[in-house]
Amino acid sequence: MRKLIVAALILLVFGGAFAQDDDPAEQRVRELAKAIVEKPHLDADAFTKSFLAAVPTTRLEPVFADMFAKGGKVVSVKRLSGDRLQGKFELEQEKGERSEVSIGVEKTAPHRIASLWLKPLGVAARSLGELETELRKLPGKVSFAVARLSSRVTTLASVEPDEPLAIGSSFKLYVLGKLVDDVNQAKRRWSDVVTLRPECRSLPSGSLQTWPEDAPVTLHTLASLMISVSDNTATDNLIATLGRERVERQLEVMGNARPSRSTPFLETGDMFRLKWGKKENAPRWLEGDLPKKRALLAEIEKEPLPDVAGIAASEPTLISEIEWFASAHDLVRALVWLRDATVHDQVGRGVLAINNGGMDASAWKWVGFKGGSEPGVLELAWLLQRKDGEWFSVCCGWNDPKAAVETTKLAGIALRAIELISKPHESHAY
Repeated sequence: MRKLIVAALILLVFGGAFAQDDDPAEQRVRELAKAIVEKPHLDADAFTKSFLAAVPTTRLEPVFADMFAKGGKVVSVKRLSGDRLQGKFELEQEKGERSEVSIGVEKTAPHRIASLWLKPLGVAARSLGELETELRKLPGKVSFAVARLSSRVTTLASVEPDEPLAIGSSFKLYVLGKLVDDVNQAKRRWSDVVTLRPECRSLPSGSLQTWPEDAPVTLHTLASLMISVSDNTATDNLIATLGRERVERQLEVMGNARPSRSTPFLETGDMFRLKWGKKENAPRWLEGDLPKKRALLAEIEKEPLPDVAGIAASEPTLISEIEWFASAHDLVRALVWLRDATVHDQVGRGVLAINNGGMDASAWKWVGFKGGSEPGVLELAWLLQRKDGEWFSVCCGWNDPKAAVETTKLAGIALRAIELISKPHESHAY
């Protein structure tokens, strides 16, 4: 599966008229704001040569349009920090979308842009209820939950929180859970070494697919790569090591209300071969009962993997039939289970915290994250501990069988939800 880059800082460069000397950084951002149109044109003369060499404007313009075009014109530019040559700004568009822009310009006129980073912040919602309204407008299906995790789980906001959706690589939370469980029962250690199995070589995301077969790696390395960069080959090796049917049982242990939807539990290579491999694989899967499905997985294990470029460019494919499934509440329960199971295992808890999902973690004591995607599927799942000690979870999934979903749209809403619950004194967040 494709590596999910959610709410990550996206490197861009932007061109326009020459900036003024009084505050060239802010002037450049205001020029950027004026260029937010349906079909933006970026002026190459405003880039430094080093940026042009690395990223031509023809590559930037589609990204620029995807980030901004649907939000309408910019109605507000607010400086958050910095000085005349660099700074952080917030843009708000007429439809309520917000983005954070970090910019750096050359010291001397014409102050060409040396760096520019964008991060979606979501709609300028004043409450979680307004975010619920935004989510209900999305095409397809959404499952969303914001929960406070005190002595009991309290849902603060939700949209169809018990609707099971395809979750992409967020299924890897259940694989991590089975490994944590084995470590807790002294069946395995994080330092245990296994060798990479040739039959578990998968497609990116990740990099282990390029490593030689039989290379020795620790279970901690596999788990860290699986969670932090969603390495598919690491994942499939872990599933093979732990046992497919044992991972299937872990679904129920971690609170998944419909484990049968994800049984047999697919390795990533299985999914690639079923959906994009031989044309007869998917129909056989859909028509088969559980024993026949298990037999099919054993049969296709040695088939060549499909072309990754074709998968990335494909339309949503059988996302309601061949995938891994969970609702927002299922994932909240899974994250609570992981939190509780790692109280005395900081190594295991640390695996979940390697990647925080691209959010601003300054308001939080601890952040764990796992996302997942494929065409038509996006899932974002956070476990968070606020600085006052309170725990929260924000889980948001979006499926659309007719079209690719907008990563920046969902990420912006989820990040705004996190922002709203980050300050204990702001009661309007609830």
